[in-house]
Amino acid sequence: MNFNKKIMPLVLATTITQGLMPFKAFAADDLTPHAGAYGYFVDTYMQNSGGYKPGDTSPATNPAVGALSQFLNIFTPVSGTANGDEWTRGTILDQDIHDQNISTVIDMTAGNTTQAAVTTTGPLVRVFFDDRRNASYSVTDGLGKYTDVFRNLANANTAINGDMLQDALTQKIANDDDREDSHQKGPWASETSELGNMVKLINTLRGGQASGNPSKYFYQYMRPYRWSSEVKLLPTLALDIGSNPNKDGGFPSGHTNAAYLASIGMAYAAPERFQEMLTRASELGNDRIIAGYHSPLDVMGGRMIGTALAASALYDPNNASLKAAAYNEAQTKLFTQAGTSEDRFSDYKKNKEDYIKRLTYGFGQTGDTTIPMKVPKGAEV
Repeated sequence: MNFNKKIMPLVLATTITQGLMPFKAFAADDLTPHAGAYGYFVDTYMQNSGGYKPGDTSPATNPAVGALSQFLNIFTPVSGTANGDEWTRGTILDQDIHDQNISTVIDMTAGNTTQAAVTTTGPLVRVFFDDRRNASYSVTDGLGKYTDVFRNLANANTAINGDMLQDALTQKIANDDDREDSHQKGPWASETSELGNMVKLINTLRGGQASGNPSKYFYQYMRPYRWSSEVKLLPTLALDIGSNPNKDGGFPSGHTNAAYLASIGMAYAAPERFQEMLTRASELGNDRIIAGYHSPLDVMGGRMIGTALAASALYDPNNASLKAAAYNEAQTKLFTQAGTSEDRFSDYKKNKEDYIKRLTYGFGQTGDTTIPMKVPKGAEV
């Protein structure tokens, strides 16, 4: 395998304050893992429970919340809880970054017309699908020509299709996780299928410890359409606005978090499609901005915790046998088939360009660029 072309690095702590640094000799201490206030992320990642009571977590106690703590230099919530009207009373500390964040959404949603939204062959159909479908299903097309092979062997399914676009203009379309039709809220794929271990690995990475809600509840940064009426929601998703805004924050993006968790799980089992899977995750995150439901900072935050949580689960010795089984299935049952699906990610140069652009969305560096990046514990996984 050509690792220069096939493997994109997983940067666990990429923020808008970090970027390319001039080459230098790193001291031994730079390569020694540094614990956060919550400890080492890979050792404490299970503390990120989605079922916690709002207010029971902080950057010092929850690793996901802590990994995003530099956001507090941009915006500070009232108390880090999801109660009452506190979601309206946070303080913007860096007005320039906030303004750029929201203006980017305004620019990226300018084309959200009704006609474009219901055109079944247009790019906005994918934006609708990426919102309503289970993210684990959505990212499977990162497998390229093996997409349909995987979906068939894994019994993967979705109830969301292009026939729903017109109806979505006048009624909320339930997503895959909420539907009560023939799927009966069933799983996106089967753990007892021929590719059951691959499915189980993705499900394991996306377990209860991988929720973005604790971070959403703590940071209380509003969704972009609540910051500005100039943000144009995708018409086919406009009726999906949350009715409980104090628990409907934008930072970090939950869909983006889920996309990276699922894509990294798939990429671990099928490393031949590693950079393509990561590009697909970044595309789904980008679609959240086009939908009008998230800002670039939301998406960047979702990528950060999704990557860190996925790496932690892969580092966890409890998942060692599952990792091996999932990889074996991909090699012996998936890649031995003659896939014929369209490969939207066959252009490596474009994948690299898109992925890098979505790391920062054009934000300038604000931190000290001379400080060496720290190697997280477990990075070798």
